Amino acid sequence: MRRPRGMTAARGALGLVGCGLLVWGGWLLLGETDADSLRGVAYWLLAALLAHDLLLAPLVLLLGLALGRTGGARRALRAGLLAAGCVTLVALPPLLRPGTPRNPTELPLDYPRNLLGILLAVALATAVALAVAVARRSRRTPDPRDP
Repeated sequence: MRRPRGMTAARGALGLVGCGLLVWGGWLLLGETDADSLRGVAYWLLAALLAHDLLLAPLVLLLGLALGRTGGARRALRAGLLAAGCVTLVALPPLLRPGTPRNPTELPLDYPRNLLGILLAVALATAVALAVAVARRSRRTPDPRDP
């Protein structure tokens, strides 16, 4: 099936904007950051990469396999688990940081409460996606009792 031309152009434009923002962010990072901070960013990026590749992705894939063949419901559950895992990994540094920050404005929010709220929103979105998948599947599957 061919994609409409407008969609291909929109995706290309979004890709170019994303690449431009990536280059701009790299320029700012390298141009306005001292060596110690760059080292910290490199450690953080390496830890995030390892956490994703060695922990999050295999866990989500194993849970997806454990769910069995449930069609669209399986996809919705895997997407929900992936989103919840990513949000949790991003929120872990402020949650696990010992003590109080030197600067009181550095972490002014209630991170445990906010993480719970976001995870509840992900769970709600996953439940809606599951309901839609089940409704679509039940509409497609003919009832064998009907003549």
